[in-house]
Amino acid sequence: MDRKICAATSPPSTSLDLESQLVDQAIDNVLSLPQVVSEVALMQKAHNDEIEKQRDLLQQTKDKLDRERQHLQDLTQELASVGRRKCLTEDEVAQKTSSCEKLLKETDDLVFRNQPLMKEVEYQRESVTKQKSMYKDYVNKMQKHKSVVEKLESSYSINCRLQEQHTKVQGLEEQKKQAQVKSTRSRAHSTRCP
Repeated sequence: MDRKICAATSPPSTSLDLESQLVDQAIDNVLSLPQVVSEVALMQKAHNDEIEKQRDLLQQTKDKLDRERQHLQDLTQELASVGRRKCLTEDEVAQKTSSCEKLLKETDDLVFRNQPLMKEVEYQRESVTKQKSMYKDYVNKMQKHKSVVEKLESSYSINCRLQEQHTKVQGLEEQKKQAQVKSTRSRAHSTRCP
């Protein structure tokens, strides 16, 4: 299991790892085949349902076309009233044109008033970009400094001796654990054998 986790998180280091990854992928593909077949069947059903809906829509559209043709005939018969409506529409267009011109003027005024805000936003973006760059430079410098300090500290003889003592303590602790395990085993063995 650890090998799978390692293989998934890092590139394969040996051909055995690569082979293991390929086998795992092949197994995953085989296991997902029934799901793919199921999805294809669902898609086919959805496609058939859509065709049926489109047929219904086509029939509705034909019915609507017939109604619209009838409506067109009715409108043709009412041609005399269209002249009056035309005059009313022209008046409305004139009013809407005037309203649009007013709205365009208001829009231009808003754009003019918002220009300083847009400049401020652009300035803030540039400032943030600059600060990010400075922070990145700072982090890089601190990492270099930390590396230099670590090298310097590791070169001190006291640190070398401290590291040696730490290694010795770990070795002694490991020997102690092994002695305790042997002692526990011998006690367990002696209690089983009278």
